[in-house]
Amino acid sequence: MVEHECGRIDADAFDRGFADRLSAHGVVVQPEGLSARMQAGLRRDDDTVRLIEDLRAAGVLIALVSNAFGRDCYAGFDLGALADTVVISSEVGIRKPSRKIYAIACQRLGIDPHQAVMVDDLQQNLDGAARLGIAGVLHTDAADTRKQLTDRFGIGQATR
Repeated sequence: MVEHECGRIDADAFDRGFADRLSAHGVVVQPEGLSARMQAGLRRDDDTVRLIEDLRAAGVLIALVSNAFGRDCYAGFDLGALADTVVISSEVGIRKPSRKIYAIACQRLGIDPHQAVMVDDLQQNLDGAARLGIAGVLHTDAADTRKQLTDRFGIGQATR
């Protein structure tokens, strides 16, 4: 998984390797197209997109930092339209929760990590960012994230 998310192996190599690991645990899957099948349910969360748009409209700089499931996992999504900078693990060769990937995002935004707030749906990623001094918000849904951003940091009020 790490090698795939960091872009060091392609989808075919991941599919074969992951299918082999699953079979060692008694789960037999067809390796061809496995990662594509795993990503088939990836959908845009319109409420979260609206939150991001509201934040940007309020002047908040946004970095999208993601562990990519291979090089093409965001095909069809215009990530550049959502964020001021996009840092994808398979493009930079580093994945969350490494402090290095968060440092890249802060550098690209031109901010100090202590000025940043990270929103993520995995606590271990927030913990990694905290080691660099980045505050964190655990994302469960857009409404809760907006409330946490507003209550804790004074940002994220609805502008619509």
